[in-house]
Amino acid sequence: MQLTFVIPNPDDFRSGGNMYNRQLLAALRQIKPEISTVFDPLFSLSGNQKALVVDSLLMYDQDWSSVSVPVYFLLHHLESLYPPSGFSGQTIFEEKEHPILRHASGFIVSSRFTEQYLRKQGLTQGVCCIEPALEEVLAPPQRSFDRLRAIIVANLVERKGILPFLQELIRQQPQEYELKLFGSDQMEPAYAASCLSLIDQLPGVQFGGSLPQPELFTHYRQANLFVSASFMETFGMAIQEARQAALPLLLMEGGYSQQHLLDGNGGWSYANMVELVHQFVQLTQNPKELKAMQPEVRQLDYTWKIAARRLINFLEYQ
Repeated sequence: MQLTFVIPNPDDFRSGGNMYNRQLLAALRQIKPEISTVFDPLFSLSGNQKALVVDSLLMYDQDWSSVSVPVYFLLHHLESLYPPSGFSGQTIFEEKEHPILRHASGFIVSSRFTEQYLRKQGLTQGVCCIEPALEEVLAPPQRSFDRLRAIIVANLVERKGILPFLQELIRQQPQEYELKLFGSDQMEPAYAASCLSLIDQLPGVQFGGSLPQPELFTHYRQANLFVSASFMETFGMAIQEARQAALPLLLMEGGYSQQHLLDGNGGWSYANMVELVHQFVQLTQNPKELKAMQPEVRQLDYTWKIAARRLINFLEYQ
């Protein structure tokens, strides 16, 4: 099967979806070097494409009903899962997403959560669940628990919940803590500016921008708590990395996030920001509690090469 991936250029901006695409494609090309990529969603469909894999960010730019080759949508996120304020997720799905998704030959998703959502919405095409693999196995370091040293890895976009988290930090005024925040401030500039203005009011918080993975892993090792304030994660690649680094997790419930607390162990999850930040404050007062909450590191046998083979098998037997 001659595959063409229609995806955003992974070098244009840093995101979980772009990291996923880059790693999956690299593994696929070890098996099938002829796989091609297109970064322009308005590319010409003429040529020798035999099947298309289209990133969900770009699926709105073509009339897929007139495409004669199989089209598989790679669904990192759907707007209906976290609709803008004042809009109904179901309305967005029915009016904006379903008219596109119904033309798919199948779907590639990063978690069972998204697969279940598609089934709930009545889509019956084949679904291949390819959970992200890890780029690096993180051996648990010897950590200090003399004070809270937290880390957040999230782009400064509304869905990640950074602004209300910072607002609640200001309201509850925790003492004696360090919080390092890493991610892009370029995707939603106005929202990011609001976040950065609050960070200036919080002496314990530092913004480090977007970092390459090796540098980011260094900060995972130095931290003793990982925080996700995200309202919706279809998987949560940063959460997976933090767990593999044996970091206790403090999570906002939303989508797949809390599933990273295997058997409910390794941290805390909350349904609202007030409770989440309250737990953060409690941990500033008793940071040694974190030591007992370090999750067991489970060495993963699952690799991107295994993920690539699974996807090829799915596509070839559709």
